[in-house]
Amino acid sequence: MGSISGMNYAVVKTYSGWENKTAGEILKLRKEYGEKSPEYNEIKNCLRCKGCYDRWLKIYKCEPNEGQLPVLTHVDRCNSGGTHFRLRVGATHEVKSCYYNDPYEFIREQSDTYRDVEMGERGRARLTILNLLNPRSSPKDIKGKAGKTNRLNSQKRFGFLQEVYDRYNDDWIILPIETEEGKKVKIDDLIVSPLQAKRKVQEKEKSICIVMGTVLKVLNQNSGGYINIRFEDDRQYPYFQLSVKPNHIYNEEDLKCLVNRKIACYGEARCNKGYPQMELLSIDRQIVFMDIKESKPRPVVIPQIKIDRVQEKIMNTMGATETDLDVNNFTYYNNKQNDIHHLEKQIILYENQKEQKVHNYRQIKHLMEGISREKEDLSQQLEDGHSNQKVIGSKLETKKQKIREKLFKLIGRNHSKEVQELIQEKERIDKEIKQLEQNIISIEQRFTELLSEENKVQQSIKELNQNIKNTQDEVVQLRQGLKWEEEWKQNIGTENVYIYRKLLSNQPKDLLIAVQIVQSLDTADLNINYFTQQHWKNEPTKLYSNTKKGLTISIHPMDVYVYDTLENNLKYALNKLLPTDTDKRSSLSSKKESILQN
Repeated sequence: MGSISGMNYAVVKTYSGWENKTAGEILKLRKEYGEKSPEYNEIKNCLRCKGCYDRWLKIYKCEPNEGQLPVLTHVDRCNSGGTHFRLRVGATHEVKSCYYNDPYEFIREQSDTYRDVEMGERGRARLTILNLLNPRSSPKDIKGKAGKTNRLNSQKRFGFLQEVYDRYNDDWIILPIETEEGKKVKIDDLIVSPLQAKRKVQEKEKSICIVMGTVLKVLNQNSGGYINIRFEDDRQYPYFQLSVKPNHIYNEEDLKCLVNRKIACYGEARCNKGYPQMELLSIDRQIVFMDIKESKPRPVVIPQIKIDRVQEKIMNTMGATETDLDVNNFTYYNNKQNDIHHLEKQIILYENQKEQKVHNYRQIKHLMEGISREKEDLSQQLEDGHSNQKVIGSKLETKKQKIREKLFKLIGRNHSKEVQELIQEKERIDKEIKQLEQNIISIEQRFTELLSEENKVQQSIKELNQNIKNTQDEVVQLRQGLKWEEEWKQNIGTENVYIYRKLLSNQPKDLLIAVQIVQSLDTADLNINYFTQQHWKNEPTKLYSNTKKGLTISIHPMDVYVYDTLENNLKYALNKLLPTDTDKRSSLSSKKESILQN
């Protein structure tokens, strides 16, 4: 590449040191005071080459004298190319590698500053704009190039191509570059009008080019989610358009700064379903504002991630609904702390009742043991009675067989003393046995009554134990719940927090998802923190567990498809945030849930 004849910048030595001047500033001075004014004459012979000045500082680590830098002449050609500086007749660039004489050092410096250019062969810039802006690039890929960070100020927010144009003005077209496709050309070889770009894509020629023209309007997002930008230079349908895809960080307001501006847009022209277009991924990297020399300001577009779009992504991806809750709503356990004293008194009452029931239980057990011994004695007596009854019966039967029937009839039954005694003995034993059986039945009835009473007392003791345990659990729950509450509020904070609710089927609890969104106004970085907390069904402010923090999602300002990235990260986060199968089983098997719900 040869030397650049037109320069946009100059330096001037003043009493306080060297100062930068632009061609536009000098033009304004000439217009305001006149060509022969003292104000202009004082400065016109002091204009020096900024490229030589910058290189001198880098090489010699000190400031040069005026005589060590070439003198420049200010040129006013607003009607035919614009205002600029050029070397005065007979002057040459005095410092080695001045970037107006040799772009090598300029390209090397820019490759150290910008991520959209690399140093190619000597004097050639290898562009990486489209590689960097590929929507399939992950946030990790973007952050991996943290050594080359474009600062978000008016000087560094824009990319390499704008820097080239600002530095060289119209002569930027002779800068040698290498495209992402590997083509080695000059910038001028890529420049086409919107009509020329349309003809290229209609001829099935898909290629990287620079479309130059004036923006006519920005169309509202169509039904497919695309935002299209039209040029004044193409009024014939189908129009060649710059196109912004759905889920892009830009919205219509971000793009309106392009209207009525003469721009050059670097990218790949192609045909999409019959429509000629170039995808616009980044104003900063792809677009060069060609009308800055006409005193039009260069817009600094720092697209803000729209909270409503973030919320929509969260609700759609996580299957959650937005709530109107904020940190001040979570006071359930705090308000219940005064109940602890009452509950502790209730525990003491239950324990006293239990002690009385235990005393009653012991008395019943003692009575039952006595009745059991008495029953054993009666049973033994009954058994002996049955034995005696059997013996007497056997004796009586034997006597009957020994007495002859005739004699027995003559003497008569009542006249046999021995037989009469046996009959009387048998009757007495029968009576004793009957009495014993009645006594045993009575004792068994009493035993059954005591057993029933024992079961009732046991059940009362069991219920009291359960009441004590449940009340103790409730006290523990209230104390633990206060910690959960404080932890939850401390984690989610009070600002930029949005709380969502996710219903969990076949579970006694649902899920709260707090999303904390922190965005830097200076860098446009976005950090999204996720916190989850279980709560009781239909009671979203009654928390149940420790706060669970998800992975922080960091969105880099270069991630133009931020909403796609957000959705992918949300899906991953959802799997981490939802209760595990172990949590579900533990939750379902918990024995204290019913009492805690009351």
